[in-house]
Amino acid sequence: MSRTDRSAVFIHGGPSRHRSSACARGLATVGLVALHACAHGSTWRSMPPADTAPASMHVADARLAPIADSALAHLRAARERVGAPALSAAITIDGALAWAGVVGWADLERRTPATLATEFRLGSTSKAITATALARLVDADRIALDTGIARYLAPLPNRAWAPLTPRQLASHTAGIVDYATNRDLRGLWRSLRETHRYTSATAALDIFDGSGLRYRPGTRFLYSSYDVNLLGAVMEAVTGASYPLLLDSLVVRPRGAHSMHAQGVADSNAHAVFHESSGSGFRPWRPVDHSYKWPSGGLVATPSDVARIGGAWFDTTYISAATRERFWTPQRLADGRVNEQSYALGWRVSRQPRVVIDGCAARQVHHGGVSKGGVSWLVLYPDRRMAVSLMMNARPAQFAAFAGEELGITTLASRALSTRTPPDGPGPKTSGCSH
Repeated sequence: MSRTDRSAVFIHGGPSRHRSSACARGLATVGLVALHACAHGSTWRSMPPADTAPASMHVADARLAPIADSALAHLRAARERVGAPALSAAITIDGALAWAGVVGWADLERRTPATLATEFRLGSTSKAITATALARLVDADRIALDTGIARYLAPLPNRAWAPLTPRQLASHTAGIVDYATNRDLRGLWRSLRETHRYTSATAALDIFDGSGLRYRPGTRFLYSSYDVNLLGAVMEAVTGASYPLLLDSLVVRPRGAHSMHAQGVADSNAHAVFHESSGSGFRPWRPVDHSYKWPSGGLVATPSDVARIGGAWFDTTYISAATRERFWTPQRLADGRVNEQSYALGWRVSRQPRVVIDGCAARQVHHGGVSKGGVSWLVLYPDRRMAVSLMMNARPAQFAAFAGEELGITTLASRALSTRTPPDGPGPKTSGCSH
């Protein structure tokens, strides 16, 4: 649909409309399966024996030296458990690299070892990186979280978007469609095929700007990458720069995270090969273009640089403490309830403790991502001013099992940094803790 035709404002309804969209998605999926099959010339490869997997690590903080070998051993065992060609992790403290390790192969077919410089796809962890850039614009008074985006981005390709706010987009409460409910058929096909090249987040709005809102903004929660894609376009309008350039100026260069980039922009030879897996083994994923979702799922980096950016949130000269707490506060819906995912602004905040630090249940702010041939996980521990990043170049059978492997590394690091004797008995203590 052309931009001049995209003026309709409507709330999705009607079973007939739903059936039509479902049929379109079904036809598009059939076409995609055929495309995927035709695109492959590679054969399935089995995983080499575990004891032949290459490994390396770097210890930059002497406090972690006593646990460094154990952390690498954990990573080696974790790679086998989750079935990863390569598994890579990094820890930063106060934004500075403290430890990094990697085990396995960047490319199974060529038996190319993964190194600490190997870059992986972030998937939806890109949303936390976009939130980092947004926080800097908020601190600079260039974006107000509760101002309608029509103030910043004009003309809007869909007038239903005019009252939406950056806060609603960053917290997935704006009512924007998701992949499954997108009614823009040309955009739906492009998002499935993933071969069209866009040069900006604004241009990529044509993926979904033919769709109306799912619900009244602020009344419900619907996790949607399109929220963050639209937010990226707003940021482009405010800065006058394309998303890759604003990312570089606001995040990458200030934090020295030089491997971080939008996929397809200044690609390097350091990329891992991204694998698909089956009972037959592994083979490279077909080539895809993620320029249609750079702000929400199209970034690439090393775990070390992902952790560096996560750790930047502890630097109040980079992001103010007041803005940090606004972005780390789970957002409430119009009826006063906290949304069901405890989603803040570009981050999730754990409601149940996963790790104990100095005998206290640790606060955790995190985001994970699933992409074509890769997954990622980034967790911030404010009590330790520590960020932990974990990435691999295939999809595990269960994302939770992959993300759970971070706890082993975090627990080792936490013990090395501990300042108090753990409490007697199981579980965290309740007295003497600040939260």
